[in-house]
Amino acid sequence: MQSSMDQRHETMDATIVDLQNQISSILSSSSVHTPPPPPSFAYPPNTQHLHHTAAPSHLFSVPSFKPPKLDMQPFDGTNPLDWIFQADQYFTYYHIPPDQHMDIIPFYMKGAALSWYKWMYHNRKLSSWEALELRFGPSTFDNHQVSLFKLRQVSSVTEYQAEFERLYWSSHLFHVSQALQLLLGNSFYAKFLRCHFGVPSVDYLGHVISGNGVAADPSKLQAIRDWPAPHNLTTLRGFLGLTGYYCRFVRHYATIASPLIDLLESTTFTWTTSAATAFLALKEAMISLPATGLEINTQAYSINEAEEVSRPKRTTKRLRWLKEFH
Repeated sequence: MQSSMDQRHETMDATIVDLQNQISSILSSSSVHTPPPPPSFAYPPNTQHLHHTAAPSHLFSVPSFKPPKLDMQPFDGTNPLDWIFQADQYFTYYHIPPDQHMDIIPFYMKGAALSWYKWMYHNRKLSSWEALELRFGPSTFDNHQVSLFKLRQVSSVTEYQAEFERLYWSSHLFHVSQALQLLLGNSFYAKFLRCHFGVPSVDYLGHVISGNGVAADPSKLQAIRDWPAPHNLTTLRGFLGLTGYYCRFVRHYATIASPLIDLLESTTFTWTTSAATAFLALKEAMISLPATGLEINTQAYSINEAEEVSRPKRTTKRLRWLKEFH
């Protein structure tokens, strides 16, 4: 009996020792982390009144002034200078970069203006907003007359003549620079041999343009003076064509040339006394032609290139018109 009890005690001791060994092995293999203590918050003194103090009202107030929303009217082709000025103000108000102006303006065009812009865009005729301003004329200009009026009033003209020439020359150089920049921006090049800068007069299409106005080419007038008496309709038509080119310089040109114009309407050429008198009178009128002022034509006009008329018919038609309306 005693031996059986001893065996039970030994078995229980072995079981307890085995359990202790297993628990020790488990505790030694696993890492147990102790959670950190909760942080302690130290509130500054007298901070509870902050939870009850309202924020200043001006931090959340809505401004009473709202910037207006501008709308630019579409351009239909009329009053281009007014529209360009409005577009400049529109771009300035919204701080639109200059390189984006050409991308925006098609949305503010319609009708003939939009068709024109599409053609210019596809043919690469407009490279920048400055080129468009120069096409219709700049929206701003330098009024040199104001500078001239501010000159000191003196008794001698020579005292402010130098200032006048300086202002005129600076304006001329500015306009020449604008024209050359526009040509360069659109890939156009001028032939240097045909360019004249800083000269008092320029020969252009049978005329001499200077500060005094437009005058007839002296070489053409000499050819008229040396023209022999016509012996057929061809030579008569050539003489009238050359003199008719300068008819704007001769007062009552159609009245003087009326007997010669009547000869063109006949099928046969008959040189009469009245025709000879008109021929000499017309040559005499061409000897001393005055210079006329430069014409500034602001009216729109159209060019019809499809109409092809032979030179004799064109000359006769033009001379007949001069005879009727002069």
